[in-house]
Amino acid sequence: MLVSAALVAAFVSPAALVSAAPAFADSTPPRITSELLTSLEKAQSDASTTLRDANGALAAAKADFETVKNDPNQFERVAVKRAKDTAEKTAAAAAETDREAEAAALAFGAAKPEDLDKARERMLAADKAANEARAADTKAQAAVTAAQKAYDDMMAGWTAKIAKLEDAEGKAAKAYQDANKAYADAKAAYDAQQQAEQNEKPGDKPAEQPAEKSGAVTPVSNTTSTSTNKGTGTAVKAATTTGSPSELAETGSNPATSYLALGSGLALSLGAAALYVSRRQQARSTS
Repeated sequence: MLVSAALVAAFVSPAALVSAAPAFADSTPPRITSELLTSLEKAQSDASTTLRDANGALAAAKADFETVKNDPNQFERVAVKRAKDTAEKTAAAAAETDREAEAAALAFGAAKPEDLDKARERMLAADKAANEARAADTKAQAAVTAAQKAYDDMMAGWTAKIAKLEDAEGKAAKAYQDANKAYADAKAAYDAQQQAEQNEKPGDKPAEQPAEKSGAVTPVSNTTSTSTNKGTGTAVKAATTTGSPSELAETGSNPATSYLALGSGLALSLGAAALYVSRRQQARSTS
């Protein structure tokens, strides 16, 4: 039980951190393992056994105490009764001897001269008997006091025993309550921890979209274009672009750029030539 109690006490700090999550939002909560749950569950079982034993011990002690209080043959109670009975007899004997001593003293005072010796003997014997009776009565009263004290001590012992067992029962109940709370808190934290770990599995995460690069240039399509000179009927085929889109986006040019520039310049040259020929023919016809 000491080990179980130590486990419960050791869990108090982690349980407090888990239950007080807002206060420790920036710190990593303690990890709850299945082994810890098993240990706390055993501590809970041990605390339950201890409480059950404490309840049984207290109930048995109270039952025994009731028997002691009501048993007429209980040792200390019988000793008190016997002492009191003896004291009653010695008290009666002492009273009787006192009366005899008083009567003998009166008789001695009233005796005739010829009866004085006999009256004196009676008076002395009565006084002796009275003194012995009073001594016996004093001893009997002391025995009553001692027997009563033994009885009172016995009853006080039972009362103290029950009080001690009640205290043990209270502590066992508190330990059982703490063990239950420690296990409940740990189980709740463990379930939350499992759920959080389940939610953090890579397969459950949404796919991340790549961020668009700033200043990216729309890639040039791989197409073939034809420019036709209407004046001369000459067709010029543009070069096919084969450059990488990413290369154009990163550098501003790719292998297709030079072909596009060459094709554009050639088209302009042919157009200018056609325009010159057309104007020369118009001039000749006018002249």
